[in-house]
Amino acid sequence: MEFILFVKFSVSIILVLTLSAVAEHISPRAAGLLAGYPAGAAITLFFFGLDISPEFASDSAVYTMMGLVATEAFVFCYFKSTLLCVSIVYPVSGIYIGTLISLAAATIYLLVYRLVAVKNR
Repeated sequence: MEFILFVKFSVSIILVLTLSAVAEHISPRAAGLLAGYPAGAAITLFFFGLDISPEFASDSAVYTMMGLVATEAFVFCYFKSTLLCVSIVYPVSGIYIGTLISLAAATIYLLVYRLVAVKNR
């Protein structure tokens, strides 16, 4: 148990130090892209499989993918709606409206996915 805890801490420290080095030597943008990459989800699923069971990790992977797609829907809708709303209304109001639209899009995606998943069971 102590060894697994040590490995978890080591992986976290290595990830943070690697991202810091990328930010300093390459660019903060590259570090941000790497930090946003779903590598954190893969590491988490690996430790789920190690700590709990491989079956739990495989079941969790399905819902992790659903969450990643919802996050991408949020980011895409936020980008597009904020561009549109900022050009139409006052910039600060456009950001608020864009945030609400993107939250609604991600929520609708999750609700539709849940309805489809429940019907298929």
